[in-house]
Amino acid sequence: MPPTSRSDATRRHVLDAAEQQFLAHGYAGTRVENVAAEAHVSVGTIYLHFQNKEGLYSAVLLRAQEVLLDEYLAPVFEGDGSPWERIRAWCHAYVRFTVEHPGRARLMAIVEWWEAARPPELDEQLRGRVRARDAQLLEVFQHAADMGELEGVDPASANRFVWSAMYGICALNIRHADLSLPPDALHALVDDGLRMLSGARTPGEPDQIDA
Repeated sequence: MPPTSRSDATRRHVLDAAEQQFLAHGYAGTRVENVAAEAHVSVGTIYLHFQNKEGLYSAVLLRAQEVLLDEYLAPVFEGDGSPWERIRAWCHAYVRFTVEHPGRARLMAIVEWWEAARPPELDEQLRGRVRARDAQLLEVFQHAADMGELEGVDPASANRFVWSAMYGICALNIRHADLSLPPDALHALVDDGLRMLSGARTPGEPDQIDA
């Protein structure tokens, strides 16, 4: 294995171990020594790649967000379909991330574990990535409004509502057992919410009211 590939593999292996430790013990309860033991590397190797526990947690969190934003949500903006179909696909992609990566979704939903110590530059990275995807989704909502698929609702407000709704739905599903739903019910909830946002119409057919 070439040196770069070996280094990348070591980094991924450490991040996988760190992800499990942070999920099990939180930020304060996680020790770099335990991450090293689980990853079968030296503590020095972790410091070489990540500098310290703060850098390790930053990398774990950024990777989780990258999977959501780049692997699940980004393809929606590259695909075909009407604006409303793309909005629907975006919402269902968010749910799929939560279902298929529950640990990473949980890390993102309970990031307040580390709020007191989180460096400002990490906050800016996290927010900057979201702003880029937010701008893309806003364009889709504006296109939906221009095509008559979204009437009586400001596209910016609809965009913000959908972001907030998806984050809230998925966070509740992760954090509160009495409010959690199985995957099929989560997807059905998304469709119900979108129907309400569209005025219970079939998007693209403004005069048709669903029975």
